[in-house]
Amino acid sequence: MPEKLKRMKKSHSSKVGELDPDTTTIDFSPEVRGAFRDLAAAAHFNEKFNGDTLLTIQEYAETKKPSVSELLTAFPLIAKDTFEHGGKKAREAWDNLGSELVEHGFTLQKGRTRGK
Repeated sequence: MPEKLKRMKKSHSSKVGELDPDTTTIDFSPEVRGAFRDLAAAAHFNEKFNGDTLLTIQEYAETKKPSVSELLTAFPLIAKDTFEHGGKKAREAWDNLGSELVEHGFTLQKGRTRGK
């Protein structure tokens, strides 16, 4: 492995290790927030869709900046409800959300690290 690549990998891994998933927040791009709005709209009138999950989606669509830890916990639940109870429009909105995350993404805001 070239020396420059070794240094880059080491530098990157040490920076990643400094992030605290409980205090590092995610700020979604406007396009991603729009995709969350579309998902919320698709699931809104479905009585089987979990109300807490729908509330989480609605919060992400607006201004909430979840922690990395919160998002990693919420995403599987959102996916589960979407595919079990959301219907065709919700599944399409989920696919669009994934596309928007890849295309337009998010920014991370590093919070205070916990004392060790």
